[in-house]
Amino acid sequence: MYVTPDPDASAPLATPSVAGEPGPRRWYQRVPAWAGPVAVGAIAASACAYTAIVDPNTNAGIFPACYFKEITGLDCPGCGLTRAAHALLLGDPLRALNHNVLALIVFPVLLYAYIAWFAGTLGWKLPQLKMTPRMGWVAAGLVIGFWVVRNLPGPLSFLDAVA
Repeated sequence: MYVTPDPDASAPLATPSVAGEPGPRRWYQRVPAWAGPVAVGAIAASACAYTAIVDPNTNAGIFPACYFKEITGLDCPGCGLTRAAHALLLGDPLRALNHNVLALIVFPVLLYAYIAWFAGTLGWKLPQLKMTPRMGWVAAGLVIGFWVVRNLPGPLSFLDAVA
């Protein structure tokens, strides 16, 4: 038995809007602009609360292990950032730096980027962080350099991720 295709099957479900009239809006177009930053902030606040309560130094909780360190025995550039966040949340910045010096750069940049994003959705204009390709290459070089230096024995061995 041969079934003829329905000519209306490929037609859009919603009719196009007339010029000047708003068309049908999807659910994500009806959500207020500030809802995204609030949702991300709530998730980040929960993660920070969990990190402050559960000590990642004791291997308790659901903190993932660094697979690079598990395989090679060497520290990656991010090794120690969770423990550094735990120390910062408990008010111990020197211990945070002992876990990972990059925490000095990573956490303030992430916090400012979030604040600028949230403020922008409320209509306030804060200077945006802009990354040019050259800055990206410099940052990548610094991270790779940090990665190499923190794994070398010698006078800079304090850069390794101390538990």
